[in-house]
Amino acid sequence: LMGRFGSAFGLGFLLGPLAGAAIAYWLGLQAIFVAGALVGLLAMLLAGVALAPVAARAGHAGPRPALGMLLALYSPQSLRRVLFFSLMILLPLHVTGALGMEASRVGMFFAASAVLTTLLMPLAGHVSQRIGQTALIDGGLWFMGAALLLMGLVQAPLGFAALFVLETVAFALMLPPAMA
Repeated sequence: LMGRFGSAFGLGFLLGPLAGAAIAYWLGLQAIFVAGALVGLLAMLLAGVALAPVAARAGHAGPRPALGMLLALYSPQSLRRVLFFSLMILLPLHVTGALGMEASRVGMFFAASAVLTTLLMPLAGHVSQRIGQTALIDGGLWFMGAALLLMGLVQAPLGFAALFVLETVAFALMLPPAMA
């Protein structure tokens, strides 16, 4: 289930830019903000409808988890998102500057990341059962760190692309068990 949750996030990264580009093309740039607001409103309404029965059943059954525990539980996900959004800002600069690639190639990295996470996250539970949750999380985090370090050092576009794909695969398989 966590794999499906994470996969939906990756699918959003794939479909979001495509929908935004289509809206901008047909309706103009200002329409993207209107569409974003409408999608947010729809999501809020759907979440309210879906979560209302759960909230009514749960009541106030027990104590709330401590803030420190919540921070510990969600820090890997939060750190990865901070890193991902940082990469969204820095990746275009690195690809066009250090690697000397055309700006049009930047979108291919994000599309590849979205496709890989969408396809692989649902499989993370099976991989975790086979090699163990702790081994997958520890190995995935280590591999992600090593790939990110090397991504900053590699000057060849093909080498950078290979490391980017490997880091994304490690992330896609590591995150669902980490969040579970």
